[in-house]
Amino acid sequence: MNSRNRFWKVLSRVYGAMPIESIDDRKKLILNNNLALWDVLASCWITGAGDHSILFPTANDLSPLIAGCAIKRILCTGEKAFSLYQKLCAQAAGITALRLPSTSARNAAFSEDRLFAVYAAALNQPNTD
Repeated sequence: MNSRNRFWKVLSRVYGAMPIESIDDRKKLILNNNLALWDVLASCWITGAGDHSILFPTANDLSPLIAGCAIKRILCTGEKAFSLYQKLCAQAAGITALRLPSTSARNAAFSEDRLFAVYAAALNQPNTD
């Protein structure tokens, strides 16, 4: 993960957690808030971190995760993750995803405060499915 990505800062702020400084901190935050993180893609060809360069995407099979857990909602961070989920995973998963803005530092249109507001609203809303 790029050190300038704001995902963990935003997530820790949404849940009122201490700053995330280690992998153990990340695990605790996820587990303590009944969240699961999973990549849409199992593999692809990519140049650097540029989503625009993704070639030959292969989806992760989400069905074992969905069958084995009480998944209530799927949130995709960024347009590319959302479009790949829609194209490669949605039908098999049977769960509609919500697209959230990217937490990448490249997403200058969203300040950290604006990301916090959007993520807090999405993560704290009741499940409608």
